[in-house]
Amino acid sequence: MSYRRGSVKRETKETQIEIELGLDETGADICTGVGFFDHMLEQISRHGMVRLKVHAKGDLHIDAHHLVEDTGIALGTALREALGDKRGIVRYGHAYVPLDESLSRAVLDCSGRPGLTFSCCFTRENVGGIDTELVREFFQGFVNSAGVTLHLDNLRGENSHHQAESLFKAFGRALRMAVYGALHQGGSMRIAVLDYGCGNLRSVSKAVETAAEGMADVFVSGDPSLIRTADRVVFPGQGAMPDCMRHLQECGLETAVREALATKPVLAICIGLQMLFERSDEGDAAGLGIYEGKVLRFPERAMITAAGQKLKVPQMGWNRVTQRQAHALWADIPDQSWFYFVHSYFVAPVDDTLVAATTSYGLPITCAVARDNVFATQFHPEKSARCGLQLFRNFVTWDPS
Repeated sequence: MSYRRGSVKRETKETQIEIELGLDETGADICTGVGFFDHMLEQISRHGMVRLKVHAKGDLHIDAHHLVEDTGIALGTALREALGDKRGIVRYGHAYVPLDESLSRAVLDCSGRPGLTFSCCFTRENVGGIDTELVREFFQGFVNSAGVTLHLDNLRGENSHHQAESLFKAFGRALRMAVYGALHQGGSMRIAVLDYGCGNLRSVSKAVETAAEGMADVFVSGDPSLIRTADRVVFPGQGAMPDCMRHLQECGLETAVREALATKPVLAICIGLQMLFERSDEGDAAGLGIYEGKVLRFPERAMITAAGQKLKVPQMGWNRVTQRQAHALWADIPDQSWFYFVHSYFVAPVDDTLVAATTSYGLPITCAVARDNVFATQFHPEKSARCGLQLFRNFVTWDPS
């Protein structure tokens, strides 16, 4: 199905607001002229796992009241548009979020009936340059235009910044739960991490669980029947390609993998990427042949730096990645970000349009490919800190249809 999106342009005598909301995407582009308010809206995007663009101007020479309230109204309108007939969503969402001494609770019902119950005794009248009473005004405008019922309570707190931020974070998480489901009607999303005896399974599965933030059932399995029940598949691999291919076949998983590669979102990692191609120089092993091309060993003649130093093979360490095509899995990952590599071989696709990213180690090489429902990396996102975790987050919310 297509992405659920809403966009609003709202202009009044006091404000000019443009909002884009994507419920099945991620990323934030926020600019309101009020730093603290930008920070709060970013929490909705991050914790709601939604793409949120807010460009807003207002009569800040008076105060931030009109800007904050009208942004809430516009966001509510965008949500109503994105949800459409609301078919397949969970509808209800709730979350508790602590921030140091502060604890907030949000309970949301996409009911079609607007209503706000708000309870927070802020300890200061102003934080970050805006009046704390505007927090309520933002959410009041939101529920009125979105047609939702929202209960927001700061259960305890002493620092007004913490109180406000925990409220926005809790709201984001409740929103994510409530609107979840249209891509996965009939139950929680299931993400399978493929176990054929040749993968860094624990690290990969834990990273995917962290990225999914409780919104998916992440499981490790070598059972073809269970792999077929998954909504998404992570195809890791490490070791020698001949061994990996042999284990895949001996486990009876090759057919299930081919089915997944043809029908559902798949993220292949390291040897998982290499196995998608026709053949490898490593043991002259045949791959799955999904894409035309070979897997080559780093040529010794190229393993020299400009300063004359010899490069070690396998490459083990961090390297910059240059993005070669726009893709949903690159969302919120800056070009030239660092990722962690461990490999002696690299893929050489025949079709250059497959290439999603390159890096350089003695020579330029392809380090990521993408086509349709498949995204594959030579680097290890599970070992790549913030950028790797963001790539997993993007995979969880990716709709390649």
